[in-house]
Amino acid sequence: MKRRCVVCLTQRIGDLVRIQIQPAEIIKEKKEMGLKDIMGMAMGGDMEKMQKKLQQEAVLMQSPDLITIPYDEWKKYGYKLDDIVIVTLEQEE
Repeated sequence: MKRRCVVCLTQRIGDLVRIQIQPAEIIKEKKEMGLKDIMGMAMGGDMEKMQKKLQQEAVLMQSPDLITIPYDEWKKYGYKLDDIVIVTLEQEE
């Protein structure tokens, strides 16, 4: 499975570099909601679904992933803050 992520932090630790990433889908523009939108959601029962979704996004934003790579590899690709990277997740057998 491949996942688009944004680089949030890079930190050199000896001959390794730790890269902190967050899923790119979470970073999006805020949608302004008016009173009419909120009342419509409350009447339709969607308020609870929206609240759960916002809670899940908040948890993901507060627990970013860490990847550690060799310094030479980091130097080769030059990962910087706000770079978009593709992370491939594979299950080990």
